[in-house]
Amino acid sequence: MQRNSSKKTLVDKLSIEIESNLNNDQFGVDSLAQAVGMSRSSLHRKLNKAVGISTSQFIREYRLKRSLEILTSEDITASETAYRVGFSSPTYFNTCFHNFYGYTPGEAKSGIIAEVDSPSVQTSTEAAWVNLKNYNTKKNNLGIHCCAGSIFDLLFL
Repeated sequence: MQRNSSKKTLVDKLSIEIESNLNNDQFGVDSLAQAVGMSRSSLHRKLNKAVGISTSQFIREYRLKRSLEILTSEDITASETAYRVGFSSPTYFNTCFHNFYGYTPGEAKSGIIAEVDSPSVQTSTEAAWVNLKNYNTKKNNLGIHCCAGSIFDLLFL
């Protein structure tokens, strides 16, 4: 139980720091390590042990998760979302988003993943994740490879 608690504490601490620097495209591994009072290598080792991904991947996935929340809940463009979550290039953001979720930010924005078969008492974030799972299930049933699984699915659902 202690291990799960310390893993959640580390992830929570890192998430708070990333959130507070979300629109800063210069905020990376070095900045995060300094903010939590660890060396870069120590942070990488602890995070990799806790959740199985690198620190840069953790930051990128956090930003992509927040971008999906923003795209599905606010009326702003994919480019505006990219800058808001700390990507300095909308093109790179679109590429990362598509690689991570299996569909483009435009598809997420336009509601292609908006079919929800669940109670209406959901937050927009919960609804977005349900939509994502439904969309990926449909794509997988068609034999289309999807790469939307992440450590955030395990930690935050």
